[in-house]
Amino acid sequence: RRQPRDRNTVRRQPRDRNTVRCQARDRNTVRHQPLDCNTVRCQARDGNTVRCQPRGRNTVRCQPQDRNTVRRQARDRNTVRCQARDRNAVRCQPRDRNTVRRQARHRNTVRRQARDRNNVRRQARDRNTVRRQARNRNTVRCQDRDRNTVRCEARDRNTVRCQDRDRNTVRCQPRDRNTV
Repeated sequence: RRQPRDRNTVRRQPRDRNTVRCQARDRNTVRHQPLDCNTVRCQARDGNTVRCQPRGRNTVRCQPQDRNTVRRQARDRNTVRCQARDRNAVRCQPRDRNTVRRQARHRNTVRRQARDRNNVRRQARDRNTVRRQARNRNTVRCQDRDRNTVRCEARDRNTVRCQDRDRNTVRCQPRDRNTV
């Protein structure tokens, strides 16, 4: 049967393990308090905090007001940017930021439409190129047909002349056609 002190020892071990884990998380803190936070996590979450920067490794507490200060500083920076964009604006309100986002979406839409128009033009150029190539092939074929037509017409004219000579009771011999 276990002794009460054995049970106390068993109960005390989880606290010891928690202390070891706390020291592993924050080497500047001996006991892990509810208000304390991991400095590394604070740095990862907020790189703009003055009290939680890589060079300030002695910082133990990361209080909500510090995070709020960072958020307020971010809003101030947005206000400066808003004033730079719109010199008539005194405060950069959330609707102003939404307006900026909407303008950015509009610019992206305009760029996408321009890309679409360029794609349509490129496709039209490709179709025109195919048509031009087809016309060139047809032109070559037409030229061949035209040359053949000229030869055929020459034969026809020779035949007409030969028939005219035949009507004039002149015999149309092969050498006569070649002469004509």
